Amino acid sequence: MVWTSGWTERGIGYASSRDLITWSEQQYLPVMDHESTARNCWAPELFYDKVSKQYLIYWSTTIPGRFPKGASEGDSGYNHRMYYTTTTDFKNFSPTRLLYDHDFNVIDGTIQKVKGEYVLAG
Repeated sequence: MVWTSGWTERGIGYASSRDLITWSEQQYLPVMDHESTARNCWAPELFYDKVSKQYLIYWSTTIPGRFPKGASEGDSGYNHRMYYTTTTDFKNFSPTRLLYDHDFNVIDGTIQKVKGEYVLAG
């Protein structure tokens, strides 16, 4: 499970369970600490890729000035783009990378595999 850990945090929360009753200790994953001006990490999601046998964790973050297009279109000054990290064990994580930027604010995306292709809907 992953979650937004706070409105202005540069990380997300996560925990795991084999039976959805007993949960591991809550952990904090500082996915955007390397971006000192990042405003947030919102709406994280998980996707397990059976082909690569790894989890993709993705979320939306606003970094002021990074993406000029969409910055003045509302949402209280937030101009989110989607970022991601991968893991196989929830102990080691790949460096954070940009997942999606098509010149507009995006949050609450979800990824599904449909007929052998990966689809992102936001």
